[in-house]
Amino acid sequence: MVLLDQDYILRTPRVMSYEPNRDERLKVALYIKQLIGGRRSVILEHLPTVMSLWKKVRIQNGGDSIRACSATRSSKKQRNSSYIRVSQPYCA
Repeated sequence: MVLLDQDYILRTPRVMSYEPNRDERLKVALYIKQLIGGRRSVILEHLPTVMSLWKKVRIQNGGDSIRACSATRSSKKQRNSSYIRVSQPYCA
């Protein structure tokens, strides 16, 4: 278990030497660009080729536990809760 910040805890299972493919690296670079700005190509150059992959996160103080589909061990199909859909009520 790793305390990410005051609100989030990273939980096992984890892969300590995960090598993301190009598409995953592009998504990470885009996310970092949205957070701090800069050029995506420069961010990509500085991303490590091997990263830690955490498969669960828990939001503290009564929040949810979020599990990626790769963290399940069941043979039956399970829902991937690492994606969140948000909808807003229509206001006229």
